[in-house]
Amino acid sequence: MCMYTYYLIANKLISFT
Repeated sequence: MCMYTYYLIANKLISFT
């Protein structure tokens, strides 16, 4: 689950950037 959450956060950061 942790990995999944991290992936979601990373995806959001990439989208924001």
